[in-house]
Amino acid sequence: MNASGNNEVRLTTSTGEDTEAAWFPGDRGFVFRSTRGGSADLWVLNLDEAGTPDGAPVRLTTNSASDIQPVVSPDGKRIAFASNRDGDFEIYVIWANAPEGPTNKAVRLTTNTAVDGDPDWSPSGQQIAFTTRRDGNDEIYVMNADGTRQRNLTQNPRTDRHPSWSPSGKQIAFERDGIDVFRDIFRMRADGTRQVNLTESTDAVEADPNWQPRPD
Repeated sequence: MNASGNNEVRLTTSTGEDTEAAWFPGDRGFVFRSTRGGSADLWVLNLDEAGTPDGAPVRLTTNSASDIQPVVSPDGKRIAFASNRDGDFEIYVIWANAPEGPTNKAVRLTTNTAVDGDPDWSPSGQQIAFTTRRDGNDEIYVMNADGTRQRNLTQNPRTDRHPSWSPSGKQIAFERDGIDVFRDIFRMRADGTRQVNLTESTDAVEADPNWQPRPD
Protein backbone atom coordinates (compact mmCIF):
# COMPACT_ATOMS: atom_id res chain seq x y z
CA MET A 1 0.00 0.00 0.00
CA ASN A 2 0.98 3.64 -0.21
CA ALA A 3 2.62 5.18 2.84
CA SER A 4 -0.64 7.06 3.43
CA GLY A 5 -2.42 3.72 3.95
CA ASN A 6 -4.49 3.55 0.76
CA ASN A 7 -4.22 1.56 -2.49
CA GLU A 8 -3.67 -1.83 -0.87
CA VAL A 9 -2.55 -4.51 -3.36
CA ARG A 10 -2.38 -8.24 -2.63
CA LEU A 11 1.03 -9.60 -3.63
CA THR A 12 0.98 -13.26 -2.53
CA THR A 13 -1.60 -15.98 -2.80
CA SER A 14 -1.07 -19.38 -1.17
CA THR A 15 -2.67 -21.81 1.23
CA GLY A 16 0.15 -21.19 3.73
CA GLU A 17 1.11 -18.19 5.84
CA ASP A 18 3.06 -15.40 4.17
CA THR A 19 4.55 -13.07 6.80
CA GLU A 20 7.62 -11.08 7.92
CA ALA A 21 8.33 -9.33 4.62
CA ALA A 22 11.59 -7.34 4.33
CA TRP A 23 12.40 -5.07 1.39
CA PHE A 24 15.41 -5.27 -0.88
CA PRO A 25 17.02 -1.90 -1.67
CA GLY A 26 15.24 -0.04 -4.47
CA ASP A 27 11.69 -1.32 -3.76
CA ARG A 28 11.96 -3.95 -6.49
CA GLY A 29 11.36 -7.00 -4.32
CA PHE A 30 11.27 -8.47 -0.85
CA VAL A 31 12.03 -11.62 1.10
CA PHE A 32 9.36 -13.15 3.31
CA ARG A 33 8.62 -16.14 5.52
CA SER A 34 6.13 -18.63 4.12
CA THR A 35 4.74 -22.04 5.04
CA ARG A 36 3.51 -22.67 1.50
CA GLY A 37 6.14 -25.38 1.02
CA GLY A 38 5.12 -27.32 4.12
CA SER A 39 7.60 -25.75 6.54
CA ALA A 40 8.55 -22.19 7.41
CA ASP A 41 11.08 -21.16 4.77
CA LEU A 42 12.26 -17.95 3.15
CA TRP A 43 10.95 -16.91 -0.26
CA VAL A 44 11.78 -13.98 -2.55
CA LEU A 45 9.29 -12.08 -4.69
CA ASN A 46 10.50 -9.65 -7.35
CA LEU A 47 8.38 -6.63 -8.30
CA ASP A 48 8.18 -4.67 -11.54
CA GLU A 49 8.32 -0.87 -11.82
CA ALA A 50 4.61 -0.65 -11.02
CA GLY A 51 5.10 -2.57 -7.80
CA THR A 52 3.28 -5.72 -8.95
CA PRO A 53 4.74 -9.26 -8.86
CA ASP A 54 7.31 -10.00 -11.57
CA GLY A 55 6.87 -13.76 -11.76
CA ALA A 56 6.17 -16.28 -9.02
CA PRO A 57 7.92 -16.26 -5.62
CA VAL A 58 11.24 -18.13 -5.54
CA ARG A 59 12.09 -20.37 -2.61
CA LEU A 60 15.37 -19.30 -0.97
CA THR A 61 15.73 -21.79 1.91
CA THR A 62 14.62 -25.42 2.07
CA ASN A 63 14.57 -27.56 5.20
CA SER A 64 12.05 -29.12 7.58
CA ALA A 65 12.78 -26.64 10.39
CA SER A 66 11.64 -23.01 10.74
CA ASP A 67 13.49 -20.20 8.98
CA ILE A 68 12.05 -16.89 10.21
CA GLN A 69 12.67 -13.16 10.72
CA PRO A 70 14.55 -12.41 7.47
CA VAL A 71 16.34 -9.07 7.07
CA VAL A 72 18.19 -7.87 3.97
CA SER A 73 21.69 -6.43 4.15
CA PRO A 74 22.03 -2.77 3.05
CA ASP A 75 23.67 -3.79 -0.23
CA GLY A 76 20.90 -6.32 -0.93
CA LYS A 77 23.33 -9.22 -1.32
CA ARG A 78 22.79 -11.14 1.92
CA ILE A 79 19.91 -12.11 4.16
CA ALA A 80 20.22 -12.68 7.89
CA PHE A 81 17.56 -14.81 9.55
CA ALA A 82 16.79 -16.97 12.57
CA SER A 83 16.42 -20.74 12.26
CA ASN A 84 16.08 -23.76 14.50
CA ARG A 85 17.50 -26.09 11.86
CA ASP A 86 20.29 -27.14 14.25
CA GLY A 87 18.05 -27.72 17.27
CA ASP A 88 17.45 -24.26 18.70
CA PHE A 89 17.06 -20.83 17.17
CA GLU A 90 20.34 -19.30 15.96
CA ILE A 91 21.28 -16.48 13.56
CA TYR A 92 22.27 -17.42 10.01
CA VAL A 93 23.28 -15.55 6.85
CA ILE A 94 22.72 -16.65 3.26
CA TRP A 95 23.38 -15.05 -0.13
CA ALA A 96 20.20 -13.64 -1.64
CA ASN A 97 20.92 -14.30 -5.32
CA ALA A 98 20.39 -18.08 -5.42
CA PRO A 99 18.38 -20.80 -3.67
CA GLU A 100 20.02 -22.62 -0.77
CA GLY A 101 22.16 -25.51 -1.95
CA PRO A 102 25.73 -26.78 -2.31
CA THR A 103 26.92 -23.46 -3.77
CA ASN A 104 24.89 -21.28 -1.40
CA LYS A 105 24.94 -22.66 2.11
CA ALA A 106 23.48 -20.80 5.08
CA VAL A 107 26.29 -19.77 7.44
CA ARG A 108 25.61 -20.07 11.16
CA LEU A 109 26.77 -17.00 13.12
CA THR A 110 25.71 -17.84 16.68
CA THR A 111 26.28 -21.06 18.61
CA ASN A 112 24.78 -21.59 22.04
CA THR A 113 21.93 -23.46 23.70
CA ALA A 114 19.76 -20.36 24.18
CA VAL A 115 17.38 -18.70 21.72
CA ASP A 116 18.89 -16.15 19.30
CA GLY A 117 16.65 -14.12 16.98
CA ASP A 118 15.47 -10.71 15.78
CA PRO A 119 18.53 -9.95 13.60
CA ASP A 120 18.94 -6.45 12.17
CA TRP A 121 21.77 -5.17 9.94
CA SER A 122 23.64 -2.00 10.73
CA PRO A 123 23.44 0.57 7.88
CA SER A 124 27.09 -0.14 7.03
CA GLY A 125 26.42 -3.87 6.73
CA GLN A 126 29.35 -4.54 9.04
CA GLN A 127 27.37 -5.49 12.15
CA ILE A 128 24.19 -7.34 13.13
CA ALA A 129 22.18 -6.59 16.25
CA PHE A 130 20.04 -9.40 17.65
CA THR A 131 18.14 -10.70 20.67
CA THR A 132 19.53 -13.55 22.75
CA ARG A 133 18.50 -15.37 25.91
CA ARG A 134 21.99 -16.71 26.66
CA ASP A 135 22.28 -14.62 29.84
CA GLY A 136 19.06 -15.94 31.35
CA ASN A 137 16.76 -13.25 29.97
CA ASP A 138 16.38 -11.57 26.58
CA GLU A 139 19.15 -9.03 25.91
CA ILE A 140 20.21 -7.02 22.86
CA TYR A 141 23.57 -8.13 21.50
CA VAL A 142 25.64 -6.94 18.55
CA MET A 143 28.22 -8.84 16.52
CA ASN A 144 30.31 -8.39 13.42
CA ALA A 145 28.63 -9.57 10.23
CA ASP A 146 30.81 -12.69 10.25
CA GLY A 147 29.64 -13.63 13.76
CA THR A 148 32.73 -12.49 15.64
CA ARG A 149 32.88 -10.17 18.66
CA GLN A 150 29.43 -10.87 20.13
CA ARG A 151 28.69 -8.55 23.05
CA ASN A 152 25.80 -7.56 25.31
CA LEU A 153 24.56 -3.97 24.83
CA THR A 154 21.63 -3.78 27.25
CA GLN A 155 22.79 -5.71 30.34
CA ASN A 156 19.43 -5.31 32.04
CA PRO A 157 17.41 -7.77 34.17
CA ARG A 158 14.24 -6.94 32.21
CA THR A 159 13.39 -8.37 28.80
CA ASP A 160 14.92 -6.51 25.82
CA ARG A 161 13.92 -7.46 22.28
CA HIS A 162 13.61 -6.43 18.62
CA PRO A 163 16.62 -4.16 17.98
CA SER A 164 16.37 -1.70 15.08
CA TRP A 165 19.33 0.34 13.83
CA SER A 166 18.84 4.03 13.09
CA PRO A 167 19.62 5.18 9.52
CA SER A 168 22.89 6.78 10.65
CA GLY A 169 23.99 3.70 12.57
CA LYS A 170 24.50 5.78 15.69
CA GLN A 171 21.51 4.49 17.66
CA ILE A 172 19.46 1.33 18.17
CA ALA A 173 15.77 1.30 19.12
CA PHE A 174 14.36 -1.69 21.00
CA GLU A 175 11.51 -2.77 23.27
CA ARG A 176 11.85 -3.43 26.99
CA ASP A 177 9.44 -4.90 29.53
CA GLY A 178 8.51 -2.29 32.12
CA ILE A 179 8.15 -2.63 35.85
CA ASP A 180 4.46 -3.31 35.17
CA VAL A 181 3.03 -5.72 32.60
CA PHE A 182 3.56 -3.36 29.65
CA ARG A 183 6.44 -2.84 27.23
CA ASP A 184 8.03 0.42 26.14
CA ILE A 185 10.21 1.58 23.27
CA PHE A 186 13.76 2.53 24.21
CA ARG A 187 16.69 3.86 22.26
CA MET A 188 20.39 3.69 23.02
CA ARG A 189 23.68 4.52 21.42
CA ALA A 190 25.11 1.78 19.22
CA ASP A 191 27.58 0.95 21.98
CA GLY A 192 24.76 0.36 24.48
CA THR A 193 25.14 3.61 26.44
CA ARG A 194 22.45 6.24 27.13
CA GLN A 195 19.42 3.96 27.20
CA VAL A 196 16.34 6.20 27.13
CA ASN A 197 12.63 5.29 27.44
CA LEU A 198 10.75 6.96 24.58
CA THR A 199 7.16 5.93 25.35
CA GLU A 200 6.86 5.44 29.15
CA SER A 201 3.42 3.86 28.89
CA THR A 202 1.63 2.49 31.96
CA ASP A 203 -1.51 1.24 30.22
CA ALA A 204 -0.46 -0.11 26.82
CA VAL A 205 2.14 -2.23 25.02
CA GLU A 206 4.58 -0.61 22.60
CA ALA A 207 6.72 -3.02 20.60
CA ASP A 208 8.60 -3.79 17.37
CA PRO A 209 10.20 -0.36 16.68
CA ASN A 210 11.39 0.59 13.20
CA TRP A 211 13.09 3.80 12.04
CA GLN A 212 11.86 5.96 9.23
CA PRO A 213 14.48 6.19 6.44
CA ARG A 214 16.00 9.57 7.09
CA PRO A 215 19.00 10.66 9.16
CA ASP A 216 18.38 10.70 12.89
